[in-house]
Amino acid sequence: MNLTPIHRYIIESLNSSSKNFEELLIDLKLETNYLKETLVKLISIDLLIYKDNKYSIKASNINIIKKLLTHKKSKNYEIKSILDSARERFINTNDSLNISKVYLSKDDLEMTESLFNQLQSFLSKRTTSSKTKNINSKYIFYWGNQTYSDVLKFLNS
Repeated sequence: MNLTPIHRYIIESLNSSSKNFEELLIDLKLETNYLKETLVKLISIDLLIYKDNKYSIKASNINIIKKLLTHKKSKNYEIKSILDSARERFINTNDSLNISKVYLSKDDLEMTESLFNQLQSFLSKRTTSSKTKNINSKYIFYWGNQTYSDVLKFLNS
């Protein structure tokens, strides 16, 4: 079984503490019926429990949940969903996504990768220090690179 991005975000929301339905609504900003259906699904597959009017991660299945969260298909699905959402946002709004097409020497590429690693380190520190914030107020950063030949191979397939 693969977790959808919404499953992942609910589990992430409940990672810090149990929450009642209203707290989850505020934290995730999902439609009421959609959140209800998704919570029922997560309970039915034994990942969450509902007790004393609160939802929480089923502690006895924490290792299963960790495996599901790190499963390649689940992570790829989340990445695809994020990028699809970003594409729609940038197409349908005045926001911009910067793309730079540049020639880089080996040294320039190494420097760029070093800068990305510094950024990753900076963001990782923020991830661990802000667990009490609402999920819906988090920012999602993405970056990467590929060659024109990779793009052309994709377009020719």
